[in-house]
Amino acid sequence: MVTKRTWYAHLHKGKKYGRGYRPNRSEINVGHEWSAHHWLSQPGMRDLIARWWPVPTWPVDVLASWDYFFPKGGTLEDFKARARERKVVEYA
Repeated sequence: MVTKRTWYAHLHKGKKYGRGYRPNRSEINVGHEWSAHHWLSQPGMRDLIARWWPVPTWPVDVLASWDYFFPKGGTLEDFKARARERKVVEYA
């Protein structure tokens, strides 16, 4: 049995209807930075990443410099300042 008289509160627009607005690139970047800091500074995340090391698109020295980028009690501003200082990018 199929009910075809259903109202959908959230239409998945896809390519047919488009997004309806332009995303603000700066807000997207802020969200990415916050997410990276939030998830990667969680206790045990370093051990989880070490378990599946090497990650193909990550720099080789990530685990060696983990405590520098994600110190206990570090803030998002500390994380961004340390990331700006970093210049060496070598991939595994």
